[in-house]
Amino acid sequence: MKPATAHFAVISPQGWGKMFVSKHHYAVELSAEKPVVFINPPNQVAGISSTLTDTEYPGIRVLNYNLNPIFWNYVKFHLPVVYRWYFKRAVRSVLKKHRLQFSEVWCFDAAMAESLDAFGSGNNILFIADMISKPEKATELAAQSNLVVSITPAIIKLFDASPKDKLLINHGLGSHFSMLSEDRLNQPIEQQEIKDVGYVGNLLLKYLNHDVLEEIIRTHPNQRFHFWGAISFLDNNVQNVASPGVVERLRELANYPNVVMHGPKSPNELAAAINTMDAFLVCYDIKEDPNGGANSHKILEYLSTGKVIISSKVADYAGSGLFPMLEDDETGKLVSLFDQVVNHPEEYNSAELQQQRIRFALSNTYSNNILKIREKLNQRKSS
Repeated sequence: MKPATAHFAVISPQGWGKMFVSKHHYAVELSAEKPVVFINPPNQVAGISSTLTDTEYPGIRVLNYNLNPIFWNYVKFHLPVVYRWYFKRAVRSVLKKHRLQFSEVWCFDAAMAESLDAFGSGNNILFIADMISKPEKATELAAQSNLVVSITPAIIKLFDASPKDKLLINHGLGSHFSMLSEDRLNQPIEQQEIKDVGYVGNLLLKYLNHDVLEEIIRTHPNQRFHFWGAISFLDNNVQNVASPGVVERLRELANYPNVVMHGPKSPNELAAAINTMDAFLVCYDIKEDPNGGANSHKILEYLSTGKVIISSKVADYAGSGLFPMLEDDETGKLVSLFDQVVNHPEEYNSAELQQQRIRFALSNTYSNNILKIREKLNQRKSS
């Protein structure tokens, strides 16, 4: 039997699929250093069993495993000591079966963070990109981690009571996007009219404002609207989704003559596609967004093209001057902001602004973010 290999583990609340979010991108970047095991959320099935399968990336395998639904849905909340005993037993059994050792664990899943010791690394990075539903648990979640990382001050603040080191970074830009951005900077950049408008992301999200989105599409027949992301529950890889009726709503949107639904795409396909756009939309109902519109992963990908973003309020970019956004939570005002931008491309898609956006995006690649995290960990070890 071959000896166990020391891997990186990436624990994610979103499963491995074609539509990537930050957890998947970090897995890809980390796999350049060492093999990665991407750990999907547990299946709720009685009996401990698991599979370890290859992906299209040679350095990444996906681990699927089962947890008894009684422990996951009941014991976890009412008998936490018993749950931790069960969880450690289940995880260690799975790791033994597949002869896995982890030299470093990157945990993006707050539901798993309370039992990180089960993965046996002793070198745990707790990366919280979404608001925790129970903020009082922040200190407990950090207790088994060496470093707490997040992409917005609002989340970092939840961990004030923890003595653990914290690091605030931006979302990351993947290599598929950064390579195209670097090429674009080396070519003449010209102001462009706004004809093709892109939106990237899960269209089933509860906090996507479908009413405002439809009004923008309906009242702007001269613009073409391109959508990349899940439009059916079969493609869905997030939990905070709207009611089942949203699928019918999306079918209605798809029937507009100026709408193109592209569905989920791989990162390299998506990077090439969005570079053909003239502008992008962010259309969130801030009152429904669990992160309060603080930040969004897609924004760096949009910025990497240089093209203007027409956006609902994004608190972490307020005052940056990188793109126009609403100043308050009233998403309905986005219709008039859209009018203003598409009618003045010389102001919003100038060559100077496009270069500024691209350079900002390139300063926040995933590889740069990993270096920032490594530097913070090394500071801790040397102090």
